[in-house]
Amino acid sequence: TGTGNSVPRYDIPEDAAAIAEISHSGGANFAVWAVDGAGQQTDLLVNTIGNYTGTVLFDESASSHTDAFDVEADGTWTITIKPVTEAFEWDGSEVLTGSGDDVAVLDPAPSGLKSTTLTHSGSGNFAIWAYGPSTDLLVNEIGNFSGEVLLAEGTFLFEITADGPWTIGPPE
Repeated sequence: TGTGNSVPRYDIPEDAAAIAEISHSGGANFAVWAVDGAGQQTDLLVNTIGNYTGTVLFDESASSHTDAFDVEADGTWTITIKPVTEAFEWDGSEVLTGSGDDVAVLDPAPSGLKSTTLTHSGSGNFAIWAYGPSTDLLVNEIGNFSGEVLLAEGTFLFEITADGPWTIGPPE
């Protein structure tokens, strides 16, 4: 928790993906960078104007380890770090709905040839990364989106970037 620019440090296990629940109350640019032990910015987790509430994934790659965040803010902010296992769990039986940035665990993971329908209502970037035996960018569009995409066998985690409401349909 803080106000304005700051570099909060923390400890998480090496080789462990994590999520950060982040919020900001302000009117100007709000950016959060993941920073490694050498002081290098490694991943831009949030970059927006004004208020923000969302959940982001970090350290999903075995080659990265974050030791701090570089926060640029004009207002108050909070960052709560949790293991990725505490992300929202979705069983895939019904449509998953959300708004803004989020992370969801799909359990059970699909087997065989599957697809899913994605929608987004917004004016900014809409991207979904799917993690499993492979890492796949399912969609990366600006603005509204509606379409069907392939879903790799074994997909167990979604990282959603959105500025508005979105849906992920049941794997079929």
